[in-house]
Amino acid sequence: MKHWVLVKNNEVIAEYIQQEKPTIHANKGIVYEKVFASILPQPSATEKVVEEWIIDGDSYLQTFTLVDKSAREIALEGWHYPEYSMRIKISMMEVMTNPQLQQFVSQLVLWWNLTKLQHEVTQQYAYFYCNFIYEAHQEIINAFSQYIEIETLPNE
Repeated sequence: MKHWVLVKNNEVIAEYIQQEKPTIHANKGIVYEKVFASILPQPSATEKVVEEWIIDGDSYLQTFTLVDKSAREIALEGWHYPEYSMRIKISMMEVMTNPQLQQFVSQLVLWWNLTKLQHEVTQQYAYFYCNFIYEAHQEIINAFSQYIEIETLPNE
């Protein structure tokens, strides 16, 4: 079976799967055979694959292009909650070995739960998501600055 598309004004308006080319009245559009690319390019960690369909003779061809990811796209790969522009990142190894840091993280969990903010814990890190840090809380953040990292998402 072959794949066919009906294209009008550079927009696919119908798709067909049948052996023979469908017969369609010319005012409905033009029928092209849909040809799928056989090889998907392999992007690096800083690239993404962009799919495009082009008309070439009697064929509607699938093509792929590698393009560089934006700084935001790269940052979002490890970001659990994209609706937050900032996160506090704390090493779980440090938390497990430092009683003062354990107490601080417990207070963060309590505050995040009370304010309905999001937090995640992986084997390596605890992440506390937010959009800003209150000025009143900055002093305690500064007190633990050797153990925590404040990360922000790039705008674009």
